[in-house]
Amino acid sequence: MFWFMMISVLTGLVVLIHRLWPAPYLTPIHYRSLINQKESLHHFKIVDIRDASEYEHQPTPDSINISLGRLPYVWHKHLLREERIFILSNEMYRAKKAARILRKKGFQSLYVVEMDRKPVVSTPK
Repeated sequence: MFWFMMISVLTGLVVLIHRLWPAPYLTPIHYRSLINQKESLHHFKIVDIRDASEYEHQPTPDSINISLGRLPYVWHKHLLREERIFILSNEMYRAKKAARILRKKGFQSLYVVEMDRKPVVSTPK
């Protein structure tokens, strides 16, 4: 029983460290900067890794929606390894995971797009 608990704790620590470990190959860029530099950039794609329902509710112009679960299987239909890939996500953990997946597939220029946080406004009843 003791060894089972120790293995569980160690496994949890490894998962936690993996999630929090920085990705040195992932460059952050602000969404407004991306829009301002859009004309000067060549061979780039914006990949929105949110779920399809989130994407349909709040679409991002000029982006491709490939949810994180489908990314390892359908990336080759929409992306080229030579392109700059801008990853759009609500959560940094999911963006890092997508970057790791694409890095394993041979992508070199990976960026995470930092979105503006909109304040939550309660509607009067």
